[in-house]
Amino acid sequence: MFQIIGFFASGILVGILLRGRGRLVRGASHASDLCVFFLLFVLGLSIGKNEAVMRALPEMGLKAAALALGAVLGSVGLCVLLQRVLPGGAR
Repeated sequence: MFQIIGFFASGILVGILLRGRGRLVRGASHASDLCVFFLLFVLGLSIGKNEAVMRALPEMGLKAAALALGAVLGSVGLCVLLQRVLPGGAR
């Protein structure tokens, strides 16, 4: 865990030092995008080869969709409520 925090903190420090170098920062952004895509591919690969997960996928997918829909509706509902209750909100 400390390694992860250490790498994250060192990345922040290097980012601060490289603020004025747009080209280098864009290159780092592109590299991080590629790494995320690779990690998503490997995650999909591990899920695809796991037979138990693949058998349970329809049921898990339905539960995940219901959970996501509930989260979105709850967030929108709370935003509408807060706009009406807090001063300065749209009326």
